[in-house]
Amino acid sequence: MLIVQISDTHIVEEDRLVYRAIDANEGLRKAVAKINTMSPQPDCVVCTGDLTNRGRASQYEVFGSIVSDLKAPLFVIPGNHDDTDCLQRSLPDLWRSAEAPHLGFIHDQGQTRLIFLNSTIAGEHHGHIDEERCTWLRAHIEDAPAHVLVFLHHPPFETGIWWMDAIGNSGGQVLESLLAEYNTVRGVFAGHIHRPIVRSFAGTICHVAPSTSHQVALDIRNDDALFMSENHEPAGMLVHVLDQHSGNLTTHIQYTDTYAEVETLKGYVDEHRDELRGQYKVLFRKTHGRDYGDDGNR
Repeated sequence: MLIVQISDTHIVEEDRLVYRAIDANEGLRKAVAKINTMSPQPDCVVCTGDLTNRGRASQYEVFGSIVSDLKAPLFVIPGNHDDTDCLQRSLPDLWRSAEAPHLGFIHDQGQTRLIFLNSTIAGEHHGHIDEERCTWLRAHIEDAPAHVLVFLHHPPFETGIWWMDAIGNSGGQVLESLLAEYNTVRGVFAGHIHRPIVRSFAGTICHVAPSTSHQVALDIRNDDALFMSENHEPAGMLVHVLDQHSGNLTTHIQYTDTYAEVETLKGYVDEHRDELRGQYKVLFRKTHGRDYGDDGNR
């Protein structure tokens, strides 16, 4: 199963910039274009929050227009810059939680259950996992198929970027204790921080996606030199590959901006492609004891 995770798109009205400097709308367009060129196509795309910059209906309209070009199905969850009620009214096919929008929703595909958990608090920038969310989450883990993937906006741990942790997740330890009870949880996926982060969590791994817009500076010092610093580090997304037989999860970071191939190498490969592919298939078999393409590898 192949899942692309985008996050923190911060869409604004057309012809507007975020913070008067960042073309967030173009950032999402680049991400959509990159995803549409992927082969194989993802089974789904998940946006882990902050779809818009101010949670306005006009901004959700722009978001919906841009992602309408995606070939793969899209699921979204709200972030602290979103308005959950407005999101549900504006994009009911994407935030599919008519029953309990303040909690989340689920999607089953094959042997895998994707759980989309709403970690936001109306009117606040920090997130929380309360008793009601835990009860809801536990019920959907216990009756899930073989594998569970949990998506939320606020990372359920401190990242070390203190000013972002100040608006982090106040229920992270509660969530960790709950998820640690289950050996079916293959991964936890969040956004919010605007940079890629990986951390062990609840006996599995938590992946934090970069933004398709602007990034937060890596500031894990105490001197505040980079306090509230954001920059133009490469925008990106995460590509998660779940082996539904073994439950093993592999994650890649994919940058969304265009970049040139190394022309000298590309020319050589183009000229000798068939020969090189044959050689590398032999090497793959020698290294792994099977042909490339077995066990779901392409």
